[in-house]
Amino acid sequence: MTAWMSTLNALRLVLGTRLDVDEELRVAEGLWAAGDVASFPNAQLGAARCRIDHWRPAQQHGPAAARALLGRGAPFSRVPFSWTRE
Repeated sequence: MTAWMSTLNALRLVLGTRLDVDEELRVAEGLWAAGDVASFPNAQLGAARCRIDHWRPAQQHGPAAARALLGRGAPFSRVPFSWTRE
């Protein structure tokens, strides 16, 4: 089994709805997650896990995960918000 397959086998999809990531959106060594599947520790909530079903956090997670992948990661600390036109 390759290292990549070992990583995939080690993934734990929590209750079938989310992947727990660290503060740099890392699921496991060499693997990151972004968007509404990523449950991340939120500093504004006392490090409680946060998962937001909205396109805006997904848009913010992408660049943050890319920086982490390139070795220039920093804790994701954006304040979660969303809005509606209704």
